[in-house]
Amino acid sequence: KDFTDYWFGRCLNVHPSLLPKHAGGMDLIVHQEVIDAGEAETGCTIHQVTKEVDGGPIVIKDLRVWPLLKRFESLLVKEQVVLATLTPVLILKQEIP
Repeated sequence: KDFTDYWFGRCLNVHPSLLPKHAGGMDLIVHQEVIDAGEAETGCTIHQVTKEVDGGPIVIKDLRVWPLLKRFESLLVKEQVVLATLTPVLILKQEIP
């Protein structure tokens, strides 16, 4: 068995964009893609891990609208605040499918 088989239905991933946008990217690369695309709306997605990268069922999305940012570090800090808020809410509500 591989990782996704072993953890099927029990593993979540936090992706730093509104999937399916920027699927397959990681961390700062995704933030830079958002800025390069001139997107004013972004956010994060928590989804179940499956064999398809960033393709598992979405548990929750959080949309944020920020002024256009020029540096990915600014976006990273803003999204880390969102994640710190979303994750406990998700766990407390037990809204995991």
